[in-house]
Amino acid sequence: MAPESQQNPWTLWSAGRLRRVHGDFLSSLEPSLKIELSPLGLVLCCHASPESDELPIITPGTPDEVIAAVLASTPASLVVAGHTHM
Repeated sequence: MAPESQQNPWTLWSAGRLRRVHGDFLSSLEPSLKIELSPLGLVLCCHASPESDELPIITPGTPDEVIAAVLASTPASLVVAGHTHM
């Protein structure tokens, strides 16, 4: 994590409201989850992308080529990502 002086004020505000038990819980979560769902096949649930918890950040302006490259890294038939900036 970046030094406190370089962090976004919202990050500092949010972190200041978490108790240690919350941080421990969040730290215990797997970075991704793969599950076989019929008839979809392999579904990958991740925070940002199949390969990274942070990058690339997907926005409406993200070029199709960037998204295609990110998705090419996984055999999943469906990727569900939560950290997007839509």
